[in-house]
Amino acid sequence: MGVVLCDGASPSSYTANITGNTVRQYSNYGIYMQTSGSGIVGSANMHLNISGNTVSNPSTAIFAKNGIHLNAGVSPGDTYFICLNLGINSITGTGTDGGTDFRLRQRQSTTVRLPGYAGANNNDAAVVAFVQGNIGGAPTGSAANTVPTGGGFVGGVACNTP
Repeated sequence: MGVVLCDGASPSSYTANITGNTVRQYSNYGIYMQTSGSGIVGSANMHLNISGNTVSNPSTAIFAKNGIHLNAGVSPGDTYFICLNLGINSITGTGTDGGTDFRLRQRQSTTVRLPGYAGANNNDAAVVAFVQGNIGGAPTGSAANTVPTGGGFVGGVACNTP
């Protein structure tokens, strides 16, 4: 499993390109991204560009598995800003035992920017369709938002790069 964690206060920021990886035999998540987790309210910025990865062959452990999973905002009051650019990745067939190939969760008072997205900030079905179009293939997906407490899913310009 690949894990990306951002936990801090503004003006802190974390920027990463996750490219060219092969992830196999994972139990819960192939690529997992999370803001918060220490129990302290956070407000940092996280910019992620994810493309060219292969996530496949999940383990046989009985857990809901997601090939790519974003958990944006764990602690009540979190106001993180996340920019997530999900490009072409091979993840079809990775969501097993009740999971999906990708799962995006905008939680608490966070905002998730998906560059190029033009749907409503609270339209989870539009987010799934948008990401499916970016990833390629026929991945299964789910999205969840906490609008109006959070900013939801928004469009905009490309994510920062390292």
